[in-house]
Amino acid sequence: MQLYLGTLTRYYTSVKPLEDADEEVVAGAVSAWRHWLNKELPYAVDWDESPTAPFDTTDVGEKDIAALRVLATSEISKLPPRVPDSWQHEAGIGDYPQVTQPTLWLPGVNELVFQARELSEDMTWVGSSVQLLHELDAIQRKWKHDLRKHTEFAECLARVVATLTRMARRSLEYRLPLRLNRG
Repeated sequence: MQLYLGTLTRYYTSVKPLEDADEEVVAGAVSAWRHWLNKELPYAVDWDESPTAPFDTTDVGEKDIAALRVLATSEISKLPPRVPDSWQHEAGIGDYPQVTQPTLWLPGVNELVFQARELSEDMTWVGSSVQLLHELDAIQRKWKHDLRKHTEFAECLARVVATLTRMARRSLEYRLPLRLNRG
């Protein structure tokens, strides 16, 4: 799995290209999508879509994401003996919807988590980079002492929180979307 930080235009032209769409067409579609979001949401959102905006990718382990999702929705007494192999393990939503639902986080969104149709026509959950950081911190505090006997979960949590935190901070610093690519 991979985390992508950058413009949606670059994402849909380079990382997950839309069929028969050049960069100008994709940039126009992204602009229209953002305009639609701003009409639907209770406040306007904005992020950098300039062609010179930075971008970055980093790998994240599927088991690490699975551990995070389980920990975001479980209590110590209900932890499975091992981390699930798949991040799509049915863990539920729990108290941390920014961790369990979105695969796309925007820097200009507050506490909302919502579902929207992307340019690729896929439905995706969209969240907030700011709130993702808050929830990652809260999950770490919640599990700080309880994972001593669950070393596999502790190791996965440490790796995934470090990676997601670094990328979410960059999302805010550069005003860029962050997304989790399932591969």
